[in-house]
Amino acid sequence: MDELRRYLREAREIVRDRRSGDYDRTEALLDVAAANARSMLPRTSRRRFGDEPGVAMFTCDDAAISIDATGPADDGDGVIVVARECDGRSLTATIRCGARAREAFSVDELERPLQAGVELRDSAVVAEFAPNQVRAFRVRLA
Repeated sequence: MDELRRYLREAREIVRDRRSGDYDRTEALLDVAAANARSMLPRTSRRRFGDEPGVAMFTCDDAAISIDATGPADDGDGVIVVARECDGRSLTATIRCGARAREAFSVDELERPLQAGVELRDSAVVAEFAPNQVRAFRVRLA
């Protein structure tokens, strides 16, 4: 993790140098490599480094849950959120939605409904996670 922090710190310095005008082709390649590395990090990790301003669509207060992806459903009916349990233990997670949600259910990787239990409480998705489990949910907004 320290190596990743150092790598991202160097990338920020390159961006700072680029803005001041001290920028050459080698630094451009490093800049691209750093941008690619940052885009591969889960969203929760990117937020820890402070480079994602604004309000997140989905958040979880439990540090064991990583919100890995969000986006519109392929058929346009709701938002898909992908979350992952990172600590290797079973838990019940509450994933808060930044908008008003009216319905939520579990889906597979092709966005087909699953029978896995999911509750919606006050615009928050409440679901059980097995150790290291990745789950996807379709959330329909009001």
